[in-house]
Amino acid sequence: MDDSAKSAAVSYTLPRYNELPDIGLYMDQVIVLADRFLTPIFGGEPVLTASMVNNYVKQKLLAPPCKKRYSREHVARLLVICVLKQVLSIPEISHLMAVMFTGVDFPEAYDEWCCMQEHAFQELSRAHCSPARLAAISVAGKSLFQNLSES
Repeated sequence: MDDSAKSAAVSYTLPRYNELPDIGLYMDQVIVLADRFLTPIFGGEPVLTASMVNNYVKQKLLAPPCKKRYSREHVARLLVICVLKQVLSIPEISHLMAVMFTGVDFPEAYDEWCCMQEHAFQELSRAHCSPARLAAISVAGKSLFQNLSES
């Protein structure tokens, strides 16, 4: 990670629920928005495509859009999925999202998740991790997640 990427990760903040658009967005608008929010931490590669969104709906990670429009909650859930898919499989993400967001106030739970992610980004950027070390951290985190899921 170069110095500019490190400083971006240290100061990076995810959009809070109330900062997300409160109007129905079409697929292409959702994709542009996700890219704008997540490109600072994931680089220049597109983080979301229409086929990804369609697959998340098919796999029931995301509710279908209403009249081809995606709500604020859809966008928030897609941001969570995009971040988590960097280290977890789709079934793991599905399980984790069910645990995190079922039976709770979604906007509040999403904002708490944002805070936790920002803290993790800051810690990783301060650790001066090489790609190999980050991969090891991802494996350790995934292993811990699997152990917690089995409990």
